[in-house]
Amino acid sequence: MAANGRTADSLRVAVLAALNLADELARAEEQLRAVEGSIDASESANLRIRATNLAGLLDSVLDEEPNS
Repeated sequence: MAANGRTADSLRVAVLAALNLADELARAEEQLRAVEGSIDASESANLRIRATNLAGLLDSVLDEEPNS
């Protein structure tokens, strides 16, 4: 990931990697609940909307220029 970016500092790479892992975990838990039948379609849609909103907020924070 760092090799593909123009200016990637180690903190940004670590945060993005952690978010990627958290997203993968959330997707796996969602799939498990769906298989077990304990999650309905509306709850799944709400989780997906929340995850998308949080990802957008994080993107906006990470894209801000640092104040020097």
